[in-house]
Amino acid sequence: MDSASGREVAETEVSRLLKAAGGSYVRAYESLVRQAESEVSRPSRSTVADRQKGWRDALAKMDRHRLADLRKRMAGYVSLIKGHELAFDEGPRPLEKQEQVQLMEEFLAFREIDEFLKVRREWIRSAVFSHITETLAAVTGDDGSPVYPNPDMENGRIEVPEVGKAFVREGCGPRDPDLNEDLLRAQLGEETWASVCEVHVEQRFSPEKLMKLAERDPSVLEKVKDCFVDAGWKSPRFVVKDI
Repeated sequence: MDSASGREVAETEVSRLLKAAGGSYVRAYESLVRQAESEVSRPSRSTVADRQKGWRDALAKMDRHRLADLRKRMAGYVSLIKGHELAFDEGPRPLEKQEQVQLMEEFLAFREIDEFLKVRREWIRSAVFSHITETLAAVTGDDGSPVYPNPDMENGRIEVPEVGKAFVREGCGPRDPDLNEDLLRAQLGEETWASVCEVHVEQRFSPEKLMKLAERDPSVLEKVKDCFVDAGWKSPRFVVKDI
């Protein structure tokens, strides 16, 4: 494109901006800035998920350089704390510039270490749970059938007497079934449904009134049973306990 053609294109663009801005150069400029902001490519910000994935990748291939950097970070963390000019038990006050720098340096070090440790903790949890699941899956009855049809949803433990602790998977099992209130309402009918609800601003189901009704009319209980639905499994807890 020659210089004359370039000027023509620029003049056309400015004319368009001015026209859209009602002749105001200030508004035309603001419009141009907004246009530039939408066109400038910016580097994507690193998220916690991205950084944790980075640690998983580094651990999967045992990235020596990345782990060596972390080792320095962890080894120097206590030194960062000891070097603070801001006392730990000091009350609120404006921070000096150097204190602001020290806090930010500590926070960035802490964040990196914390994210790494969370990845490792999740890996330990996964390894322990997998061991418990596979161990239970291998248990069979006299007829060869599995004793635990859902081994990944069973409680279990790995005792480590060498350190006096045990890995424990607990809180497993099916959740209490949820009552499908809409289905029960249709089964009972509006009049009966209203009788087992507490009247507030809106109708609110009352288990107490429902059971009182079932006590008077046993057929209601069968309808209630038909209205329970599977609520899935509980989320197991991962804990370490004393043996």
